[in-house]
Order: sequence, then structure tokens, then C-alpha cells
Amino acid sequence: MGHIVPFFYTKKIKPWKTSLQEYIHTLFQKTDLSFIKIIVHYRTLIISDLHLGAPDAKYTQLEKFLNQHTFDHLILNGDIIDGLYLKFFNARKTKYTHFLEKIIQLTNQNCKITYLMGNHDHNRHKKIPLSRDLIDIKINMMYKSGDKTYFVCHGQQLDGKTPKWLENIGFLWWVFVYWLNRIYNRRRREQRFGYQSIVSKLKDAAKFIMVGSPNKVHDKIKQICIEKKVDGFICGHLHHPVNMFIDKFHYLNSWDWVESMTALAETPDHQWSILHYE
Repeated sequence: MGHIVPFFYTKKIKPWKTSLQEYIHTLFQKTDLSFIKIIVHYRTLIISDLHLGAPDAKYTQLEKFLNQHTFDHLILNGDIIDGLYLKFFNARKTKYTHFLEKIIQLTNQNCKITYLMGNHDHNRHKKIPLSRDLIDIKINMMYKSGDKTYFVCHGQQLDGKTPKWLENIGFLWWVFVYWLNRIYNRRRREQRFGYQSIVSKLKDAAKFIMVGSPNKVHDKIKQICIEKKVDGFICGHLHHPVNMFIDKFHYLNSWDWVESMTALAETPDHQWSILHYE
């Protein structure tokens, strides 16, 4: 429905004025404004499953993502350095050490850094190439968000017990799957097709075997929340994004930086969301 103009309104818009307005409108539509850098500030940013050292780690994208935001607290929630990969294969240390230097620089900007250990982290929880004076290194933590308290851990606590030899075999299987995924998508790019993951469905099946059905996972999370007397549970590990409530408990999962490139973000007024790298 158009605007109703009173009968006593007699002023007409001049033709040149109308064409000028249309020109300006068209100009802004066609102008590429991607050079404008918008920095968003968050109270806390949580990222997990970077798997630095492995071939599929997204170093460049991750660094760009961190430069697009400012935050008071960065929680590195496990599987940051892929110690399992480095145990079996050589990797270019310059790549992941450069990223770790970037993290250390954040401490000079009054940003608090917390590193929570995951099941793939360097040398199985014994050594981390970071100064403990600058970064708080833990297995898990309690996090206060407004009037709510969250239990934060990488998420391997949700797994069943697996013999170490079977865990190593499973890891080498995933190295093969990711290699196959790279070859497959290289061929797709050559034929000008888009990216198609053959990893995600296999991961869903593997997590179902290791952890159980979604309902079983939710039951474990509820049990942990009750035992810890907290309002919510935050983890990574499952490589699946979540921002939901299980009964009265808030469940958040940060996904990964191997395929999805996502993070959890808390605003200054304690609202949570999942951020995607674009």
C-alpha cells in the first residue's frame, strides 16, 4: 500500500531530483564495500578442535577470524595442537608456532587466555609449547556468565573407555579419511565443482559408536551438570555445533576449525551465539 498524500499537499518532486536519488541508490548497490573492516567486541570467544600441525588445519582463516573480533577472554577448548598427528608424522612447526605467537600477542592486549586440554593435545597433557605464566592451562574450568555457571571442558569426558591401541588405530584411519577427502575435493575443484565433505557423515557414525545416540549424550550432559551443580555445559570434541537447552541446562558446542570454522561467542550482556567464518 502506498503513502496517502493529503489533498492540500501540492508540492511536486522535480524530475532531476528523483533521478539523482535513483542514481545514488544504484551507486551504493553496485559499490563493493568489502574493504570496510567491521570489528565486533565480545566478552568471551571459545574455539576448539584447531588440530594445528595436521594438514587440514585452517591457519589463515583462523587468523583472519581473530582479527575480525576483539574479546576480553579467549578460551582454547582442546585439540588445539594435534599431538597425536605430531606423534606419528612430521609437520611444519613454523605454521602452528606462528599462530601460537599470535595468541601470546593477545595477552599483551589485556586479553585473558585459557587453554583447556583435549584428547589430541600435545604429548598427551604433558607438554604445551606455551608459557604457563601468560596462559592459564587446565583440564576443565567453571565459567561465570551473568547469573549462570557453566562447566567447560573439551568433551572427551563424554566418550566411553577405549583401549589406547584401538585409539591409535582409529586415529590413523581418520588420517587416511582426511587424505582421501583432500584428493576427492581436489578433483572436484579441477572439474569446477564445489566442496563436498566425505568426512562429516563418517564422523557422525564414528561419534555414534564412541559416544552413543544424541539422547545418550544429552543424558550424560545432564548428569554432569547435576553433579557439578551448574546451569550449563560447554564443549567441543563432537565436531557438531549446538546452542540448545536440555531441560533447564544450557548446552553449547563450538564445532571445529578443520571443516566448519566456527566459534562460540558471549556478548557483554551474556548472550551466546555460534559465529561462522565468512
